[in-house]
Amino acid sequence: MGNERLEHFYKCLRKSRALFQSTCCLHPDASRATCNGRSRAHTIQRSAILEAIARHGHVGQLVPATERESGPGAYRYALVGINEATTFPGICNRHDSELFRPVETKPLTFAGEQVFLLGYRALLRECYTKRQAVQTVALLGAYLDRHPELKDELSDDYVEWTRLGNEHGYEDLMHHKTIYDDCWRHGNFEEIRFVAFLYDRATPILNASAFGPEYDFDGNSLQNLGDLTFVQDLITYCIWSVNGRGVALLAWHESSDKKCVPFVESLLRQPRQRLSAWLTSMAFEHSENLVFAPGWWEALSRSNRLLLENRMRGGLPSSELRRPHYLRDDGHTAISAKISRILRQPASFQL
Repeated sequence: MGNERLEHFYKCLRKSRALFQSTCCLHPDASRATCNGRSRAHTIQRSAILEAIARHGHVGQLVPATERESGPGAYRYALVGINEATTFPGICNRHDSELFRPVETKPLTFAGEQVFLLGYRALLRECYTKRQAVQTVALLGAYLDRHPELKDELSDDYVEWTRLGNEHGYEDLMHHKTIYDDCWRHGNFEEIRFVAFLYDRATPILNASAFGPEYDFDGNSLQNLGDLTFVQDLITYCIWSVNGRGVALLAWHESSDKKCVPFVESLLRQPRQRLSAWLTSMAFEHSENLVFAPGWWEALSRSNRLLLENRMRGGLPSSELRRPHYLRDDGHTAISAKISRILRQPASFQL
């Protein structure tokens, strides 16, 4: 690709990244009459939780490197201010404050509404991100239509499959959002299942994400994410803080029991002394919305950093397809905290 064409392409990429700054409100009752103020909502609470791992007001994050820096699919370590970390402009100030007050102003006690809201906020961010991805692919397609000479290097097939995948993913997420919207409207928080892994100390990692389980931790296939003919089951995953101790929370709606129950069952069958390592790997594998204590990352060995960076690349279009045992323990020693207790809800839910 010549220099002039390359400059055009990078201009397209910069424009596409600007799409991720556009604002909207995904609250179920959002309207011109009810929304108030633009927002960059935190998916992880800034006060107390983000501040606890920050250094001089900044947390660590692996952020996408530019194409010029490292090529597609690469990440680099960066310090991000806690006013910006884990934020997304997908819900207005008024609705953000009102909707998430039970988790922002009260200690986490694993009450049904609190567990629901932690998962709901992660889901809303995924909906916003996927919507912007759909628009980005449309922009790329339009760019290639105007520059057909580039299509040898960026094929129509790749753009078309990316478009179809993103559109289907967005439809799936909005399907689940409709289910969560109904739970919120009617207060049906008992429809949310969860398993919480309590650590014996604070963790240097915080995370909020939602994804479709593809394989379980034993390598058994759960659902084919490339199959665009059905709605994928969805699980939310948050690493949070409770009274100065870490907690990893997996939660899902009962409509996703078919895939989420065996996924969690397989995790619980793994050696308890390595559960914290598996949970850390899963966070890096399935979320870009992950931050960590800068000192922790900087003190890691090069081998541990490489293992976690490789996890972050998993599932990207530029990476290989995930293999059945992609969640297998890779032996990293990045996390010293251990799991001291496991909670599950409802109590009658047998895992």
